[in-house]
Amino acid sequence: MLEKLRDEVIDQLEFYYNFDRLLIAHQYQALLDIAPDATLITNTAGRILYANHHAEKLFGYDWTELIGNEIEILVPEELRKKHAKYRQRYLADPRPRPMDAVNMEFPSRRKDGTFFRAEISLNPVVTGENKLFIVCAIRDVSNRVSDQRALIKISRETFTRTGEDFFPALAKILAEELKADYVIIGGLAVNSEWVETITVVDHGRIVQNFKYELLNTPCVTAMEDSVCIVPDHLQQKYPDVPLIRKMEMDAYVGVRLYDSQGETCGVINTLYHKPLTPEKARRAEFLLQIFALRATSELERTLLTGALQQSVHSFRRLFDNSPFGMVILDQQGKILKANQAITVISGYSRDELLDRDITNLHHPDVSEAACQLVLQLAVNTCSDPVCQIESRFQRKDGSVIYVREYGYRIDDMHTEPCCIVLHIEEISKQKKAADEIHKLSLAIKHSPNVCLITDKDARIEYVNSKFTEVTGYSAEEVIGKKPNILANEKTPREACARLWATILSGSEWRGEFYNRKKNGELYWARQVIFPVMDDAGEIRHFVSFHEDGTEARKYTEKLSYQATHDQLTGLINRYEFERRLERIINVAQVDGSTHTLCFLDLDQFKIINDTSGHVAGDALLRQLGKLFREKIRQHDTVARLGGDEFGILMEHCPLEKARDIAGMLCAELTAFNFMWEKMAHHIGVSIGIAIINKDTCDTIEVMKQVDTACYAAKDSGRNRVHIYNEDDIILSQRLHETNWVPEINAALVENRFELVAQTIMQLNANGSDNAYEILIRLKDSHGNIILPGVFLPSAERYNLSLRIDRWVIDRVFQWLIEHPEQAANIDSLAINLSGASISDRDLLHHIVEQFEASGLPPSKIGFELTETSAIANMLEAKNFMRKLRDIGFQVALDDFGSGLSSFAYLKHLPVNMLKIDGMFVKDIVHDKSDYAMVNMINELAHALGMQTVAEYVENDLILERLKKIGVDYVQGYAIAEPIEIDKIS
Repeated sequence: MLEKLRDEVIDQLEFYYNFDRLLIAHQYQALLDIAPDATLITNTAGRILYANHHAEKLFGYDWTELIGNEIEILVPEELRKKHAKYRQRYLADPRPRPMDAVNMEFPSRRKDGTFFRAEISLNPVVTGENKLFIVCAIRDVSNRVSDQRALIKISRETFTRTGEDFFPALAKILAEELKADYVIIGGLAVNSEWVETITVVDHGRIVQNFKYELLNTPCVTAMEDSVCIVPDHLQQKYPDVPLIRKMEMDAYVGVRLYDSQGETCGVINTLYHKPLTPEKARRAEFLLQIFALRATSELERTLLTGALQQSVHSFRRLFDNSPFGMVILDQQGKILKANQAITVISGYSRDELLDRDITNLHHPDVSEAACQLVLQLAVNTCSDPVCQIESRFQRKDGSVIYVREYGYRIDDMHTEPCCIVLHIEEISKQKKAADEIHKLSLAIKHSPNVCLITDKDARIEYVNSKFTEVTGYSAEEVIGKKPNILANEKTPREACARLWATILSGSEWRGEFYNRKKNGELYWARQVIFPVMDDAGEIRHFVSFHEDGTEARKYTEKLSYQATHDQLTGLINRYEFERRLERIINVAQVDGSTHTLCFLDLDQFKIINDTSGHVAGDALLRQLGKLFREKIRQHDTVARLGGDEFGILMEHCPLEKARDIAGMLCAELTAFNFMWEKMAHHIGVSIGIAIINKDTCDTIEVMKQVDTACYAAKDSGRNRVHIYNEDDIILSQRLHETNWVPEINAALVENRFELVAQTIMQLNANGSDNAYEILIRLKDSHGNIILPGVFLPSAERYNLSLRIDRWVIDRVFQWLIEHPEQAANIDSLAINLSGASISDRDLLHHIVEQFEASGLPPSKIGFELTETSAIANMLEAKNFMRKLRDIGFQVALDDFGSGLSSFAYLKHLPVNMLKIDGMFVKDIVHDKSDYAMVNMINELAHALGMQTVAEYVENDLILERLKKIGVDYVQGYAIAEPIEIDKIS
């Protein structure tokens, strides 16, 4: 026992005696090869004779605890015997076995009992006394690249290189793998204001080193932010760097190098003549980040020769500060070590991650794939030294993220797996972006619209299938060309200039161009064009979408025409006319110019419609539209405003000239002979004129004025011109009528109309007086009773009479139902209907509904229509009267005799009774002609089987004359004054 101890002491003394010479002997290169790893020197018995500082850090022992112990204390107990056998086997053939040659991986044990997989290299050292010592380098592997091929290739090219040999090898392989035009590796000078290059690769060649000033270069950003990526426009973004201009560089990726203390000590730069795609930039960043660790170690080795033990500390710093998640696993997939980045990715703290199965971090759907990755690495069945999968993590909070994992194993000296290193990069955003890009590409490819993408110089890069379908050009025919192959030579240059000005400013342009297809056919392209800019705001592409809008444009033009023109006459319609009128009013208000507006209402048009039908009426309107266009000035506007109403807008036309034109139109229509089915028809026109000047307020005012003037022309005898004048008595009366419109509307809403009844007495032996005419009164807002002669003209003119008729009908039926005793004693109640009611089918239907609901006999109700309204609406009046008579109602023609033309139509009207116009009756005592007229009407009515009623019977003398003539009924103040309907007994 003492002898054995003595031998060990002698071995140690001999080791220390020869140690200085060991360092300077030929084995010096071997020591550098294993640096900066944990280093142990043992004797042939496996006793540890030397341990460097990194070994202390790695295993957790003080060197005094290691010296003299067997090396098996650094492996798990269950593997110590196996390890001793490996050691004896090696002593039988003690030759250098570097890590890349042996690929030896073995489980290792720290002082605290934790395990890790270590990669080991061995170097035998023989002293001058022929003593054999074994130098062991032990590496806790954790630094592997994400890009498999590049990582493997770069690793193989640089693994055995150290110091000054390392950087040229690294720079050349980086230049080759990244296709970089320049790779520059440099260290900071003492004052940190300059960078001294260690290696410069210029287009694949190693060139002479130099130094450059750090100020204003992208290296500053790389050193401040750990990485700097400038994918394009490098010269514009760093205009003050002569070196960049000289090299004619356009892109840059740089990663800082920092020492074991975390201080920046250098930078790795790659530079490119052409812009970098996002993928190339990412790959460059990734590889530089990965090899920054080794480069830093080698840089520290170069700058601080002898400080090999700092490499482990530097590695740990880099491991913890890596932007990628990194974990070290045992062979079963348990996490031995985790960096800060993986805690951010997973949501777990480092303590929570340690000893956790790596598959527990994966989503259940993909955990099997993670197990397979670990298993393949553990048993070394991967087809490549670096295995890669895309997977999903389930974070601590339950959320799911996408990750890309790169794994490789570290073996011990006997090629047993020591540990597994995983690099984990979250790619959720990239995955989402890729999915979005895929969806967008499918959407564009199958879009119903033409899609065209160009570069910044407007050369076509892509077209979809719809482009070929619409234009006839294949993708091969247009790629590399400019979109102006579709241009029509008639396209205004100004339009193209505006387009380019818009999109070059970074804005979206929308519009239409008349494009030309491959076959020469022209089509309207509705387009939207927008620029695509990079993060720096520089335009990279232009994207254009367009559709063939030819048919849509034709349809729009058709709709536009229909919206602004009268379909019957081809003239513009009321909407477009009022739009132009508003424009002229605005012009007059601005420049004080004078214009004239004319409103034309045809006279006797209704008779043509009723006698010859609407087809004839439409033909007449078309002919008149053509006539008006031919007779007015070329720059004036004529429109059909509705029905038989027309408007003429005479721009910059004084009143005298407008009056002449209007008079000429009256004369033309008087002479106009309209032939229809061999029957000649004559027509007239009433024209109202209003001036437009700076005092004209708006379209409503001037249209009201011209309408009033036209109405005055009709009241003055028709077929004439009337000019609007505020002092005109006729116009004043017309305006007075318009003032009643709101009062009538309010009375209808507030139920302020009242019914009165006037007796119609029979002139026979019995003298029955149980028939009545229903009359209406209006109670104004002050409670005053207004007679119908005041407000009914306004109601007629402004289309309110139909509402009044309906109100009277409803109240009469309601009264008869509510007063059955009075109703039983009444022979009939006669209701007056306006001309508007004759042509309203809904009103006739309403009368029938009221009658059927009342249960009254039809003889209780009668209806009176004026001769004027019946003649003006002959066809409708005839049908209306017949239907009323068919039901059993009494139908009377009121105010008969006011128009001589009525005699010609009388035999065609199905009426029971004629009410002789009071203008003949009131003077019958003194005027022989009136007497003769009443007598003639009475005889004519009796001859046609009708009864007669004489109105305006105001004294007994009139009554006696009427008895002599033989009139059937009389009505007037001599018989009875009107009474409230409720007072009928």
